[in-house]
Amino acid sequence: MKFSNILNGFVLLLAIALSGCASSTFKVMPEYRNQMPGSKASLAVVLNTDGVEVDNESSIREDWGEGDPRLVFADLVDNHFPMEMKKYAVFATVEMVTPLLSDSADWINLPLKDRVLRLKLPREESRFRFAGEGSYSHVLMIHKIRTFEFYGKTTGTGGENTARRYLKFDFEYLLWDNVDGKIIAYGYAEAEDPVFFRMSRDTWLNALGDMGQKTLRGTLYGRRKNVY
Repeated sequence: MKFSNILNGFVLLLAIALSGCASSTFKVMPEYRNQMPGSKASLAVVLNTDGVEVDNESSIREDWGEGDPRLVFADLVDNHFPMEMKKYAVFATVEMVTPLLSDSADWINLPLKDRVLRLKLPREESRFRFAGEGSYSHVLMIHKIRTFEFYGKTTGTGGENTARRYLKFDFEYLLWDNVDGKIIAYGYAEAEDPVFFRMSRDTWLNALGDMGQKTLRGTLYGRRKNVY
């Protein structure tokens, strides 16, 4: 039987298996729901820069400097996300890695509630490999990410409704076991941080930390038992 037929069969079975979970914004594979990484587990984070969108260009320029807003935001993620991620994840090391290479990869469609994530992944039981000597037990792919600001209502201590400004990132992600060559989890989410008085660099860093937590939802890879 040709490998392409085997792969197509695997994708079809995966889609059927997920059909019962279509209301969820993320999926954790059953074998990973109660599994923790070892004490020396390492995480490579890969940002797809082609999937970066910036809707609040003036804010990112004010806080992080001039330049192409997409590149400025990508640099912000590269320089600060690993540190923010380590606050919430159990991985011994977290590093941004680029470029990401694979020995053999195929496009695969991963269905969720109201969208399909389309990602290029190694074939099952294959591995991501990296330029140079880098070797990582796990890989986090941030496939698409958009930064924007939102005004929502909050209820004060006196019961009054007030408008509050939020910095938000919406993003698609996939967490990969690079030892066994399998998907651990994937999904999409909104990370956020409220703005008090004015935006600052801390607002962006807090939102990055929230993004890190959201990628670990439903797993035991966070510092708390379950991260949502």
